Amino acid sequence: MKKSFVSIAISIMLCLIFAGCLPMMAFRSNAVEASQSASASYSAKDTSNNMSFNELDSIQVKLNSIGYYGFLRSTYTDPRDIDWNEVFYVGAGFNQGRLPENVEKAYLAVVKNDEVYLDLTSVSGKDVEDYVKKTTGFTYSEMRRPLKWVYLKDYDLYIHEHGDTNQCRVQVDAGHHESGEYTISYKNDLNESYYVTFYDEGDSYRFISNVLQTNTPNSSNTVIANNSSKSNGMMIPDSDTRKLSEDDLTGFSAAELRIARNEIYARHGRKFVDKELQAHFNTMDWYTPTIEAKDFDEGVLSEIEKHNLGVISKYEKKIGK
Repeated sequence: MKKSFVSIAISIMLCLIFAGCLPMMAFRSNAVEASQSASASYSAKDTSNNMSFNELDSIQVKLNSIGYYGFLRSTYTDPRDIDWNEVFYVGAGFNQGRLPENVEKAYLAVVKNDEVYLDLTSVSGKDVEDYVKKTTGFTYSEMRRPLKWVYLKDYDLYIHEHGDTNQCRVQVDAGHHESGEYTISYKNDLNESYYVTFYDEGDSYRFISNVLQTNTPNSSNTVIANNSSKSNGMMIPDSDTRKLSEDDLTGFSAAELRIARNEIYARHGRKFVDKELQAHFNTMDWYTPTIEAKDFDEGVLSEIEKHNLGVISKYEKKIGK
């Protein structure tokens, strides 16, 4: 009798375990099928390179700008899965000034601290909603990875305290453009290869997806890399050969504009009194410091370079107001 009871109990337990495993097995199967379906759908795209060196350089500059680099910090095949904590980490280009005292006190009350210990990044709720709509075509309420910041309803303000930056730079390899849609191949700071797809809507990119490349280098649907060598590390690689306009500078931070302006001098071997600028350009392979700042002759600058210095300087003052 005892043996019979044990056998029945074991049988019941096995049935329960097997029944519980079925939903999990079904879930794993569905997840794998969904992933394979997304990869198959993406690899069906024509990603052969059909873009010029200058076009790719222009896109690289924009993707590295403070307004766009965050869209490359998460992986997604649906823009509703963009991680907005990455996009807005340092403000996405929205002005960052010292918060009014009453707002700072309201923030400290929520986080239960006596003072602010690190940097604060803040973006208004309206700016968040407008930027999400502009860069994805969806509303913020449709996002599946929204901000995890403190939200002060009375001030309609999202606030994030942090002591670092998530900003990184990418190197564009090649790209395919068709009917307003761009698929760009790039490498991130970890040397990982990705495809980012977006529409250029004139005043903004509308992002579609950002996926890790899994194709073999010789597969028929892999981007064929542009053989031209890049001007490594430059903010605006062609500022010595092409006249810039304010549209070319949209999305750059004040710090990035300062570097872009001084790149024009750095190409001619000018040294810099400012230690931070000098340290920055010392890391560039193309930079050869040969002329002391006090000895530099502005007469070596071309008309295009002088024009661009003026455009960048004017825009710096404009966004600094």
